Amino acid sequence: MSVSTVSAIFVTFIVFLFSVLQPIIKTGQDKKLILDSLRTELVEMLETTYSGGSIKTLDANFIASLSQLAEEYSNDYPGLKAELKIPSGSEFAFNFVNTDETIEVIAETNIPSTVNVYANEIPVYYTGDGTNVLLGFLNTKVW
Repeated sequence: MSVSTVSAIFVTFIVFLFSVLQPIIKTGQDKKLILDSLRTELVEMLETTYSGGSIKTLDANFIASLSQLAEEYSNDYPGLKAELKIPSGSEFAFNFVNTDETIEVIAETNIPSTVNVYANEIPVYYTGDGTNVLLGFLNTKVW
């Protein structure tokens, strides 16, 4: 086999490999963009601020506001999905966990085991009883 034949086979293989992997890479990038958008929309809906990689709020009703969103998730998923600007063909979920690892709020359905799930954990500094600043984590997922 000549060098030019081997080179042609190698180039063909690389092109094939790229054509197979490119949609997977693009899907991953798209889902990460949706995940970032979900974080931004939740921050705006909860009237909090996001800086330095964490959410900060002085709202004593933060957990109640998040619980209302979880209720909307259960009662009107398509409406909340549209409000959060999640594109069709993508799904989402979120939950809030306190520092004791207790799930305080959950908005999640059964996630199919056959899909790739992209997740983000966002630290949240909030006032739980109106006086003490507590740390929790807002977990968002898209698939």
